[in-house]
Amino acid sequence: MGFKLQAVSGFGTYPDGRLRAGPFCISTEELSSLMTDLRIFPGENVPSGMISSIPSGLMMSAAGAGVTGYLVDDEGLEVSQTDLDQFVVKSTEQGALFRMSGHYCPEPKIMISSDAVAIHDGRHVSWHSIRRLRTPDGMERAISASRPEIAPALAVAI
Repeated sequence: MGFKLQAVSGFGTYPDGRLRAGPFCISTEELSSLMTDLRIFPGENVPSGMISSIPSGLMMSAAGAGVTGYLVDDEGLEVSQTDLDQFVVKSTEQGALFRMSGHYCPEPKIMISSDAVAIHDGRHVSWHSIRRLRTPDGMERAISASRPEIAPALAVAI
């Protein structure tokens, strides 16, 4: 008997989007409250997401129209760096890697994928992120990227 794969309906098609972020070290209720307080959402007009538990904490997922692969504010714009940093410091373990990835299709034949990794020392958050444009013919182009940096408190003096 062979291994079977089944297509996911809507995955990678207009206007579908996906987001996965975590791990978070706070409870589902605390995460929901923090997101409400900071006005952070998994997508425009996306009032809810899914939570799963892994050994290192909770993972948040969201899917559907309005999900962009990154967190947005109540106006549907990408969350400000200040609010995103505050969110990471308040919801993740100090020194642990936080990952956020996803995609959306702003047009029927274009996909924007986003990948970000963050780490914090309790005050400062360091990010490495990349956003790519992808098309059905296999073309892929980085449209934004940050350089990796070391969080100031995690830097080692030599």
